[in-house]
Amino acid sequence: MFKRGTGLFDKILILHLFSTTVLFLIIIISYYFIEKNDSDNSLLKKSILIHDLLEISCIDPVVSTIAYDRINPAIETLYKKNQEIVYIEIYDDTANIIACVGNIPAHHLDIEKIVHLSRNQNLSKLQINKNFYELITHLNIKDRHIGLIRIGVTKEYLQTQLEKNILYFLGSFIIAIALTSLVFYCFTNKWIVMPIIKVSNIMKNYGHDALPTLFDNIKKYNNSITKDEIGVMSIAFERMISSIIDRTREKEKAEKRYRLIAENVSDVIWTMDMNLVFTYISPSIQQQNGYTVEEAMKMPIKDIMPPDSFKKATKLHQKKLKSIESGDPDGWESTIFEIEQYRKDGTTIWTSINIKFLPDLHLQPASILGITRNITDQKRAESALAKSERNYREIFNATSDALFILDNEKNRFFDVNMSGLTMFGYEKQELLKCTATDISSGIPPYDQKGIDEKTKKAVEEGSHIFEWQAKKKNGDIFWTEINLKFSKIGNKERMLSVVRDINERKKTREMIVQSEKMLSVGGLAAGMAHEINNPLAGMMQTADVMSKRLTNIEIPANMRAAEEIGINMNDIKAFMKKRGILRMIKTINESGARMATIVNNMLSFARKSDTLVSSYSLSELIDRTLELAATEFDLKKHYDFKMIEIKKEYDDTVPPVPCERAKIQQVLLNILRNGAQAMQENQTPNPLFIVQTHFEKKRKMVSMTIQDNGPGMDEKTRKRVFEPFYTTKPVGIGTGLGLSVSYFIITENHAGEMSVESTPGSGAKFIIRLPI
Repeated sequence: MFKRGTGLFDKILILHLFSTTVLFLIIIISYYFIEKNDSDNSLLKKSILIHDLLEISCIDPVVSTIAYDRINPAIETLYKKNQEIVYIEIYDDTANIIACVGNIPAHHLDIEKIVHLSRNQNLSKLQINKNFYELITHLNIKDRHIGLIRIGVTKEYLQTQLEKNILYFLGSFIIAIALTSLVFYCFTNKWIVMPIIKVSNIMKNYGHDALPTLFDNIKKYNNSITKDEIGVMSIAFERMISSIIDRTREKEKAEKRYRLIAENVSDVIWTMDMNLVFTYISPSIQQQNGYTVEEAMKMPIKDIMPPDSFKKATKLHQKKLKSIESGDPDGWESTIFEIEQYRKDGTTIWTSINIKFLPDLHLQPASILGITRNITDQKRAESALAKSERNYREIFNATSDALFILDNEKNRFFDVNMSGLTMFGYEKQELLKCTATDISSGIPPYDQKGIDEKTKKAVEEGSHIFEWQAKKKNGDIFWTEINLKFSKIGNKERMLSVVRDINERKKTREMIVQSEKMLSVGGLAAGMAHEINNPLAGMMQTADVMSKRLTNIEIPANMRAAEEIGINMNDIKAFMKKRGILRMIKTINESGARMATIVNNMLSFARKSDTLVSSYSLSELIDRTLELAATEFDLKKHYDFKMIEIKKEYDDTVPPVPCERAKIQQVLLNILRNGAQAMQENQTPNPLFIVQTHFEKKRKMVSMTIQDNGPGMDEKTRKRVFEPFYTTKPVGIGTGLGLSVSYFIITENHAGEMSVESTPGSGAKFIIRLPI
């Protein structure tokens, strides 16, 4: 029935016998120790029971005394029925033995012992040795002590009975094990062992064949078995083998594809062990390096690359190993690096290598997978591109014009040359964060709206040239000429802006225009002076004569004429005064004098001054002029020049300047008066003049700057401020010649320069430059 020799069957047999034997031993040992530990309590309980029986049998309840005739039969009966009793003795209260049975001990209880025990109401137990106990207890009736009972018991009988019981249990258990084992092995062999043996035989007989053969046999077996746990396990084997077959086929296909790729790509695919010895190299090594696969496989790694490249590769290898050993996951990531390699003909090529460490089953580095690509042409192109970039950068930074490249999408500057940084006063990183609005003046039309219009026109026309008012980092506003060109750089829309500083050109142009105007006025001045002076002299002389003839009573001719017509000179004078004729005559004289002054100023444009020129300190000239200006006071207009704060910033290096002192003071007074009146009319809080001197060594000129914090002027007024007869003051207040004469004094009489900078609300700044 049983199939001997099968390892599974033997193991089940041994397991069953071992488990049942252990279980039996545990039960027997437990029973033995439980019974053994309980024997003492059993003896004590039995002794108490015997005492109770003797007390009932040996006492006559009628007379309340010992029944001597019943004592001996009672104790003999108990002794015979209880084999664990060794002896029984009964004493009266005088220490006399009334009855006894069994192996009586040699010593008996004396009277003192009995008296002592009679006082102790508790049961007395004495262990003579480990297998023998003696029990002494009272014999009472109605709570009256009449004697003692002494009983000796032993455990030997109980132990004998325990051993017999254990032998009985052992025999019964062996028979039970034999019967259950027979049934167990029959069913186990049929339902478990045999199906497993059949599956095992299939695996053993067909395991060395191809997987499809093994799959067919186990599938055939599965069709004939029941679908219990063993059947499910066999079906699982079938599915596992099917999965292995599928994966093996996929792996074979993948290996064919990968090998086809490895053998046909231009990149070299290779593997090496951890000792840096090649284990595989793809055939493309011959095309890339000129070596055959066999030649390359035999070459040490140090022979295929220059020393510097070998040092770089081994250093990277050690670094990756340390990262893996330290538990850094980046150590397992692929790494790309570039090195040079030798070709078979002795030349070198640049290569890009992508390496990755491959782990074994214990997650330790086992091998290295690498892909090598020839990037020599790419390196040459990069070198040429870098050289071109350097040339471009040199040209880009060498030009004196500012060059800006604007990113249209982000509305930020993409690049700027050194001239642009110098022109606007920014660091490169600062300027690259700016927009076109940030470096524009912001005064319409030089604001964001104007930028959008110019940009749109440049996009539509391709390029656009225009003048623009720009702003430096320190807030200074200056004029620029911008050539805006739209283009695409790297498939991205860019705006190229060439910016040229034309601030000086604008000023020069304005000065030329102004000079031409002055020369035109100067050409007219000579003729106008003669034509105006003659009638003006007659008019003023006639007005003066009229005043004298009408008011001066001391002139004899006046007195005679008045007497001839019968009029008193005093009455004539009173009439003239009453009618305001004298005031009118005075006004005629004042107007004539004013006209004479205008004519003299106009003549200044027509002729050079013959006044001697001397060298003066600019700071002293300015201080004296400020003292003269401080004397001006107008009570009606609440105007006092002394109320204006004067801030002086003199350059100590300014040398003495050759000039006409009076005329330079006249120029300075004109500027100070105009500024003071403008601040007073505008009610400027905390009016201020800042007066500065500078020495421009390169131009060999000194400059004086007078700046106020008044209302300023717009662009239209600023351009015409030096024109003759142009004034913004009410009629009768100004002639419009003060600044034009000042301009003529500086430019014509002193060969200097005079300009003004101003915007509405920011005050005005007049700049005077004189040659030394």
